[in-house]
Amino acid sequence: MKTTSKKPDRSAVKDHRKPAGVQPDPGNDEEVAVIVDVRNGAEFYMFMIDEFVVGKMKYSVMVPYEPDRVKARDSEIVILRSQMAKNGDQLYVSITDKKELNAAFDVFFSRFEESELK
Repeated sequence: MKTTSKKPDRSAVKDHRKPAGVQPDPGNDEEVAVIVDVRNGAEFYMFMIDEFVVGKMKYSVMVPYEPDRVKARDSEIVILRSQMAKNGDQLYVSITDKKELNAAFDVFFSRFEESELK
């Protein structure tokens, strides 16, 4: 994945539940995305750790990129709905419905557990 600039149409909602052991590789800059909040211009540097589809919805799972920290053990997972804008930009949308967020987290956590077994 290339370093890209991506714009959400809302601020990222952080999911405070986090599986142990989710640690991005800080040595691989190709996994860092710059997320820009279109409402206030704030930039967030994030590691993409997973993407998956549930039904017709695509989700992206990220953790904050903190260059001064080698390990991101206490980083929070961010799960956003992912979609393409008409102009081709990648958009990330906050999930405000708790049922949808919990369902997306459950899918991610299952995927994470399966990857630990391999």
